[in-house]
Amino acid sequence: MYNPAHGRFSSPDDFLNDTFISDPQTWNLYAYVRNNPLRYVDPDGEERIKLGESEEKIKKDLEEARQKKKEIGKDKSLSKDERKKQLADQKAKINTFETKLEGTKIVNSILKALDKVGERNGLQLSDFELTTDGKNDFPGLSEENRKRLLGADAFTNAPGEGKTIFIRTETPDGFYRQSLTNSDYLYYGASGLAHEQDHRDYPGRIHSEAFKRQKVVLKRFQNYYRNRALYDFNLQFVEEGVNGKYN
Repeated sequence: MYNPAHGRFSSPDDFLNDTFISDPQTWNLYAYVRNNPLRYVDPDGEERIKLGESEEKIKKDLEEARQKKKEIGKDKSLSKDERKKQLADQKAKINTFETKLEGTKIVNSILKALDKVGERNGLQLSDFELTTDGKNDFPGLSEENRKRLLGADAFTNAPGEGKTIFIRTETPDGFYRQSLTNSDYLYYGASGLAHEQDHRDYPGRIHSEAFKRQKVVLKRFQNYYRNRALYDFNLQFVEEGVNGKYN
């Protein structure tokens, strides 16, 4: 809600989800879309979903949001339009928490897989952020950067985004969606996130160097794959990257 007397919104954004150290405009939690409404929109109150909270905390927040939705539905003091608006707002919050919980579970599973083969390399849950709409979550990118973003399951070194590693949730054939039903994609995703960590930590290096790191990690998972053909397919793609095909 906007308070015209004070010239700002009357409640702050969420500190953990909406504050980015590399972007000072996000430090003011009472501002709307980084104080740049001509460039950004945020209809659901969440631009992207920062990870870092425990699954237990997210489950608690989700249950509270669901309970609040029930209470709104039973609140006879609300007008029909106000009830409809509050229910829509609460549904958006529930969707955010559900996606956050799903993403947290997937990334935690990937980190555990990396631990099994000794290749975690310091990665933490808080290093990651989910992007649910790659086309619109990063307005202002050059066409070259946008093409790179939309061609990847995960990426880093996005202009102005600091050290965050982003994971795209909307790509149907990407490791994120596929890992929901096939554990082999968790292993491929683990190698892919190691690839992105290399990009993040060594931004000046050519792409084939990140593929070399990915190959090391992927080969660690060779005996964990249930589908050998999928492993061979993944390894072939990574080998092509090592040989400079995607530089």
